[in-house]
Amino acid sequence: MPHAANKDEAAKCLQLSRRFLEQGETILALKYAEKAARLDGSSGNQQWLDQIQKQKEQVKEDDQEADTAEGAEREAFREEQRKPKEQRATSASLGEIQNLLKKKNYYQVLDVQRSATEAEIKKAYRKLALLYHPDKSKTAGAEEAFKLVSKAFSCLNDPDKRRQNDMTGGQEGMSFRNHPFAFNGNM
Repeated sequence: MPHAANKDEAAKCLQLSRRFLEQGETILALKYAEKAARLDGSSGNQQWLDQIQKQKEQVKEDDQEADTAEGAEREAFREEQRKPKEQRATSASLGEIQNLLKKKNYYQVLDVQRSATEAEIKKAYRKLALLYHPDKSKTAGAEEAFKLVSKAFSCLNDPDKRRQNDMTGGQEGMSFRNHPFAFNGNM
């Protein structure tokens, strides 16, 4: 016959177990439910313990499914790494290159805002340079895209060139004939 002190202690353990389960701490909830069942072997404590053990088994099954999915991702990555460098997905597609070459200004080329910091510009450049580098991408037009990305970076990374680019609103090599205030010979 359990002592009254054990019943009180079992009630505290049961309360802690419920709180831990609400917080998503299944292992701690199970620990305190087991302790409550040891201290007071009533059917209510045993039912609570059984319920938590079922939840723990469900969590294990979910974790195993997640591990299987992660394993498939790892295997796909390994397969990608086994391919020759020319066939890897790091190179740009022809459509991406064509879209890049249609961009109207350097900010669009690097896909940054006009208020971008030097660090953001450098990060965008590195990402695009890896994607369009002629040694990485054998796609037609990759070399032109890489040159455009490099030119955009050199312009936006230099404060003087960036200021001039912002004032003209276009690319460095933009013809002044296209500028709205340029003299075209027509009056």
